[in-house]
Amino acid sequence: MKCLATLLAAGVLSACGPRTRTSDSVPVAAPADTFVLLKSPARLFQRPDLRATNWPIQNSGGAPVFVARLIKTTPRFVEIETIGTSLKGGHCYDNGGEFRGLALRFHVPLDAVSPVVTKHFERSFADGSAITLEPGVAIARSSASATQGRNEPLLSGTRLDVTVPDRVVERSYRLGPAPPVNEPADRVRVLANGSSFEFAGSTHPAGAFGVTMVVVATEDRGMASATWRAPCARLTISTPTSGLVAPTETPIESGLPGKVSGVASETVGAGASVYWPDGTSAGRVVEAVSLQGSPRKGPRGLLCYSWPKPGGQVVCFAPEDLMARGFPG
Repeated sequence: MKCLATLLAAGVLSACGPRTRTSDSVPVAAPADTFVLLKSPARLFQRPDLRATNWPIQNSGGAPVFVARLIKTTPRFVEIETIGTSLKGGHCYDNGGEFRGLALRFHVPLDAVSPVVTKHFERSFADGSAITLEPGVAIARSSASATQGRNEPLLSGTRLDVTVPDRVVERSYRLGPAPPVNEPADRVRVLANGSSFEFAGSTHPAGAFGVTMVVVATEDRGMASATWRAPCARLTISTPTSGLVAPTETPIESGLPGKVSGVASETVGAGASVYWPDGTSAGRVVEAVSLQGSPRKGPRGLLCYSWPKPGGQVVCFAPEDLMARGFPG
């Protein structure tokens, strides 16, 4: 799959990481539906300037990266848009949670963008285990040096001791077709606490790399060959059958990242514009959001609120876009 051909041809992004060109600082637009993984914690800047007002963010789900839409790139920054709706398709990570309902534009230094797998990759090992990666898996370098070290995939925040070749690694990705899934429910098992599994010649505790629920393919002499699957990764492992148990239903906690509890004083519907406190454009509302606390007046009559709750960052809305519930005029 050709990923970001336009950007690569312009010499702005490379498979081994960002490359700076001083001869051309014109922003290059990214193709539609191109994504980046931002390292968490991160600082998102309102302008392409490290002295600009910035929004510190840490992935509420604890993952080391979160997904954003790539808009354009320059030699030093990328312009991104937060994803205010639930991610669909084969993304391996979430949207950070804090921007639920809002698609906001920010500028991010290139070194805050994680390398990422951009093409289908698979590898088998002598012990019968295997790994398959799809576009969207974060990559960590085993060395801080740009010319040394290996590309290692990050699954559930843990590096796998597997080398991913440079030819399938860039700084942005587009989702490929979802791989077919045909897994019989009666073969699903859970690795019990205290059990372990074998992968790539090493023994790992249950839960490593996120491996907990697996689909058993075969069993022989007390060992099972099984598959663990994530939206953009698959591991084939072996594990003692004594450590496998049937899954049990676990109550699902309600609530969505970025939603706030309490009584809202205002609601803003999808389609409304969002502004920064200086009156410049910040983005748009993509899902109705509830606002808490009392607003302060901004330029041109804008009403500005802390987001996602009192004490947070500040975003503003036009009064006519607010659906008031008892707003003190």
